[in-house]
Amino acid sequence: MAEPGAGIEFSNAVRGVVVPILAMFDSSGSLDEPAIAEYVEFLINSGVSTLMCTVGTSRYDVLTVPEMLRVNEIVTKAADGRATVIVTTPSTGPTTQAIEFAEAASKSGADAIIAVYPDRYYGDEPIARFFEDVCRATDTGVMIHEMPIRAGRAFEAPSVQYSTRLVERFLRCANAVGLKEESADPETIKQMNRHFADHCAVVGGRGGMAAHLAAREHGQVAYLASIGNFAPTVELQFSKLVAAGNCDEAQAIITQYEKPFFDIAVNLGWHLALREAMAMAGLCPPFERQPMLRLTSEDRRKLEAVTEKITLFGEACNQSGASSGR
Repeated sequence: MAEPGAGIEFSNAVRGVVVPILAMFDSSGSLDEPAIAEYVEFLINSGVSTLMCTVGTSRYDVLTVPEMLRVNEIVTKAADGRATVIVTTPSTGPTTQAIEFAEAASKSGADAIIAVYPDRYYGDEPIARFFEDVCRATDTGVMIHEMPIRAGRAFEAPSVQYSTRLVERFLRCANAVGLKEESADPETIKQMNRHFADHCAVVGGRGGMAAHLAAREHGQVAYLASIGNFAPTVELQFSKLVAAGNCDEAQAIITQYEKPFFDIAVNLGWHLALREAMAMAGLCPPFERQPMLRLTSEDRRKLEAVTEKITLFGEACNQSGASSGR
């Protein structure tokens, strides 16, 4: 087991932008393993230091359990120790399945795994035991996927947020290293960061650069990419500016590049739009797996101009970094 304080050590390694990895498909809908590995290589060569498999962006809801395990393995092996890799468990299934994923993560060499509680909220005790059981089963770092849980009792409907008390109990586990903070609730975001950002990795999971800039005042130092999936140098530039305290310049990147993309992509469907933007940038096959369907040609045209603007700025950032010896 990891020593107490593992969360602090892990937090020191997970800073700035964290890029989620898409599961990629070929024209028949089969998993495109070489494309995933090539994408990991691209991100690392671009300077990305933390990669994450997530239930949503990695599209685990349309994968079989063996495919989920395989994507976790592909990303870890492709990174080959050159980046911090965080993989994930499915969002459904028994504790034994989550343990299977944690054991596989340890065997493949992943740095951490996000444990996703798979049921409704019937009180803190089942949730605490789930995370404790996963922690005990592996020597790999474990994170909580902290997000609203669908209530199982009528008086708590429709959902329940994680409490700081519950997260504190989880962090007593020797290899508990942090949480993916996805509450989408300003007060919960504030409390989770103020309570835990000094003790473990708190990775902001929604809202991209704009949400991260707001959460910085509460101590957040890591967040999930938005446009960084197809323009990583843009988000790396943003992270550099934020770390240096140049928040006005960082805000300008949000205003000029992230917000215009969000305004279109969120309305079209975030995950669908993100894949199309990556395909436009030549980083991903455009194919979806049924029952998901690609955006229409009309909707794709809505993305093209803003995506091209972002990728051009990314190329300028990359050239600037190269000329300065980054």
